Amino acid sequence: MNAIAANALKGVSLLALLAPMSALAQTAPAPAAQEAASNSLTEIVVTARRRDENIQDVPISIAVLTPRVLANANVVNASDLALATPGLVSNERFGSDNASFTIRGFTQELRTTPSVGVYFADVVAPRGATPVTSGDGAGPGSFFDLQNVQVLRGPQGTLFGRNTTGGAVLLVPQRPSYDFGGYIEGSVGNFDMKRLQGVLNLPIGEKVRARFGIDRQTRDGYFNNVSLVGPKKFSDVDYTAARASFVIDLPADIENYTVLSYTDSKNNGTASQLFACNPAGGSLPSVNRQLCGASLPSGGKFYDVQNSIPNPQSAIKQWQAINTTTWKATDNLTVKNILAFSNLKSTLVSPIVGTDWDIADITTTLFGSPWAAGGSPGTSPNRYIVQMSGVVPGTPTVDQDSFIEELQLQGNAFDNRLIWQGGAYYEHSKPSGTQGGQSISGLLCDYSSLGTDPTQFRCADTNYIVARASGLPQSTATLISRGVVNRALGSTEFENKALYAQGTFKLIEKLSVTGGIRYTWDESTGVMQSVNYFFNPTGVGGDGIVTGGRNASTANDLVAPTSIACADTTLAYAGNPANCVVNMRQKSKAPTWLLGLDYHPVEDVLLYGKYSRGYRQGGVNIASVRGGYTYEPEKVDTYEIGAKTSFKGRVPGTFNVSAFYNDFRNQQIQQGLLPAGGVGTTAIVNVGASTIYGVEADANAQLFDGFTLSASYTYLNSNFDEVSDPITASDAGCGGGPSFHGVCILGGTTAALKGFPTTFSPEHQFSATATYRLPAPESMGKVEVSATYTFSSDYLALMPYNKDPSLAGATFNPYAKIPSFELVNLNLNWTGIAGSKVDGALFVTNLLRERYYTYVAGQYSSTGFDYRSLGRPLTVGARLRYSF
Repeated sequence: MNAIAANALKGVSLLALLAPMSALAQTAPAPAAQEAASNSLTEIVVTARRRDENIQDVPISIAVLTPRVLANANVVNASDLALATPGLVSNERFGSDNASFTIRGFTQELRTTPSVGVYFADVVAPRGATPVTSGDGAGPGSFFDLQNVQVLRGPQGTLFGRNTTGGAVLLVPQRPSYDFGGYIEGSVGNFDMKRLQGVLNLPIGEKVRARFGIDRQTRDGYFNNVSLVGPKKFSDVDYTAARASFVIDLPADIENYTVLSYTDSKNNGTASQLFACNPAGGSLPSVNRQLCGASLPSGGKFYDVQNSIPNPQSAIKQWQAINTTTWKATDNLTVKNILAFSNLKSTLVSPIVGTDWDIADITTTLFGSPWAAGGSPGTSPNRYIVQMSGVVPGTPTVDQDSFIEELQLQGNAFDNRLIWQGGAYYEHSKPSGTQGGQSISGLLCDYSSLGTDPTQFRCADTNYIVARASGLPQSTATLISRGVVNRALGSTEFENKALYAQGTFKLIEKLSVTGGIRYTWDESTGVMQSVNYFFNPTGVGGDGIVTGGRNASTANDLVAPTSIACADTTLAYAGNPANCVVNMRQKSKAPTWLLGLDYHPVEDVLLYGKYSRGYRQGGVNIASVRGGYTYEPEKVDTYEIGAKTSFKGRVPGTFNVSAFYNDFRNQQIQQGLLPAGGVGTTAIVNVGASTIYGVEADANAQLFDGFTLSASYTYLNSNFDEVSDPITASDAGCGGGPSFHGVCILGGTTAALKGFPTTFSPEHQFSATATYRLPAPESMGKVEVSATYTFSSDYLALMPYNKDPSLAGATFNPYAKIPSFELVNLNLNWTGIAGSKVDGALFVTNLLRERYYTYVAGQYSSTGFDYRSLGRPLTVGARLRYSF
């Protein structure tokens, strides 16, 4: 869990230009999209306002990545895209395949809808619907054969289908053309990277054209698993993506465009690295004090990780069918209908904390001799599971169908002085089958017993082991958590409807006004069956506490569940999991709008200003506790001014700048909860207000023939101003302790947020790329070299506290920040080798071998074991493409 929740729970050819790193997360931007050298100043067409326009004529802060930049940056997944885009940050908490985006400090928490919408061929990404971040983004297989990628900053709630507060990412695929052609491309690199792409564009008669593509990549993982459990490498790649698209020209000026896509990805997922251990903290201080000295890999290397799960995996299968019918009814009216179906199925089994402690290790430390059933360290089938996210055998983590229908009208009037569009939007996402998962925490378990039925598991609560080690009785009041298996099967269904209209009217030749409005109706429903299984060995009371003195350790302490209860403590299990079913529903509706002016004082200068309202729907919390099952929408008022300039002459180029101010209210964040029963969970809550403001600038110039320099900079200041805490600080029903909607909890409140910046919001980000075309004869082809430098200042990955500072014993987390880092990447591109149809490339990323990380969990004070996700090491590669 992130943020507050973590605190509570705790011989090759050539190619490529500026390769910002791929397969990372939460990092700084690389340069804005520009073609290399002589191509860098050409016109770039975008669809940021749902119609084709020159990027320099669009009054929006936008970054565009062309096919060349995507290739040079080796963009394979969402994390790669964040590295290649100014102002875009990705959260890779559950691996790069499940990353979510942050723009201008607007972050998606685990169970909320995305704050940054991702669109492919004008259709929003298939939804995920479980407690882990999945779907709603740009996974493997999304980034080949694209026309461009557009990153729109700020609320886009008028014209785009799903309302978001942070912005939108548009993936625009290459459309079929009337020219026969295509390409075959192969890439190799270190870590045994292999990639093969193939695209065929095929005209079929005068009215039909088709395009087919496939992308296949495999690569070993970057991170070495030094434990003897599970795979040898983590963060590997193994996916196949296929796409087929067709354009049919029908009578009466009607065009029918269909895109079919399919992705199949399966790898070991990511593994966190345990890097800090707090002997005085955590829920189990007796364990911490004795294990901290041996908890970190002794003499380990930076990219070493530990794992305790025999079969971790991250698997995604996704298909999508999109049909767009465009009818040019008259010279002044176009009717467009967009229809889409999709299915997303994913399975995620992941160790949350990077540990590999077996029972032999632990009992030797605590009792002076190994567990009778343990054996030598690393060979025992029994493992201490600090925290693990897993699946119910045979049940996917996500299995969700989505249907989208959008009717759109576009037109012009008054001799083209008014350009307008409007329409209606409908989206329905529902489960395709049973989905869910199970988590295990604070238990010693025999892995061979962890099958389909939790009643057959054999485990022991770690609290019991601690009590025996100490030889002292303990009570529930002194325990932060209980060891538990939680099995949660459920579903979430979404229904979204909207009407919208927007128009731009030219008041005078150089001055235009834009106005738009959208009204959205959203509904989320959830059904969850959540059951907790507790393991209290013989001689332990019903609350899981040893009531006698210290006893000898025996294998008999691994037992089947000794008590079972509904996760919602207001419900009675009574031997039937169906008694634990909870139904929940949340509705929200809101208008969003846009009002803007844009002015062209001279031909190559655009000045603009706008005011917009952004909105993100409320929703349901299918894995929370009573009182925390729903949350309300959030909204933001954004004020933005900007300028876009183009200049010619001896030094042609562009310079764009924007400044923005966001008044952010009712923000959706995670609140960590530990009910009186001792099993931790989280809720999404709405708290207070934040102020977010900043400046974004990018420049690009051809300083002399063959040499191009581009740079981008982002400044971001974010701050929690007011916090309205949903937790009651003192509740008589909880013995004077805090409560959340009547649920007694242990842990802090959100009040300590005040004064902190929002997460994933580096204050400074900078990147610069220099590209030089070598003065080679034309018959040799075009040879270019480039270097890219990127920098990110430090930023919070979570709030740096464990408890409300006003509470006794409050402890601030020293590892809440991602430290600043800088990267250097080199590329060499050779286009048309010796006049042939072959292009080649050579690339190096992270040339300086920067050791950095991209996520921290922030559990130093809560569980006492803190872990992080690591950045990408030095990588090199080469690529060849034959075009026909």
